Amino acid sequence: MTDTYTGFDKCGCSLEEQSLRRWFNPIKFIRGSRAGGVWTISTDLVLKGYPKFADHLKNEAQALELLAAYPYIPAPRAVRDWVDQSGSYFLLQTRLDGKTLNSAWPSLSADQKATIADQVAAVCKQLHAITSPSIQSIDGGACPLYSVFDYANLQGPFHSDSQFRDAVSRGLALPQKEKDDLMKRFPVCTPYVLTHGDLNTGNIMVKDGQLVGIIDWESAAYCPVWYEYLVNTWDCTTGEDGEWRELLRQRLGRHEDVKTFWMDVRKSQWY
Repeated sequence: MTDTYTGFDKCGCSLEEQSLRRWFNPIKFIRGSRAGGVWTISTDLVLKGYPKFADHLKNEAQALELLAAYPYIPAPRAVRDWVDQSGSYFLLQTRLDGKTLNSAWPSLSADQKATIADQVAAVCKQLHAITSPSIQSIDGGACPLYSVFDYANLQGPFHSDSQFRDAVSRGLALPQKEKDDLMKRFPVCTPYVLTHGDLNTGNIMVKDGQLVGIIDWESAAYCPVWYEYLVNTWDCTTGEDGEWRELLRQRLGRHEDVKTFWMDVRKSQWY
């Protein structure tokens, strides 16, 4: 006796349902490494996953929860974060429309690039209106400032400029007189302002030559008022990201004395 083909599989799925099961997958892998991965879920959500939980991984969720109180700042919204039974950490957040600035860059005109830089600088100004009494992470904890000083103990929190200055001084490999002369130039750090900390072209979302929003807030913290400028001075000074950072630096306010001081501090680490 031959079986009669009904068009349904053993699970009771029709041909249409079988095709959908084979081809429809709303989850798309974006990027990943041993440290973690990023997936989009439909057009609305982004999932970040890390194989092992660490306290600092919650910083982005805390930053997005803070920014929810400032809806005029274009950032994703945290939906949920959790640690599963295996100890892996996940953060589910809303997905911004558009494409990354690095993807859009070749097709943008000079005027559009300048407009986006103006808009990101305006967001930085809004962020800088959100302040803290200390240099600290979003939840008040340690705030590694590796972009200015490669020194493991320079994490804080620091509750005053003098505390920060003393921590920097302890990490300098200089004779005492040279150290004293250098530290006389220590820049004023207040106010301590909310700072994104990584405004590269991969973290800026754009559409039709306009800013849509800023993503990847894991480096966000309350930092010295000049920190965002300094980060954009050190990082990626060649190629399209270098062109972008120069456009942004021009709009963040000049802190050349701060830049010179920290260049000299960096040199002292290899004295």
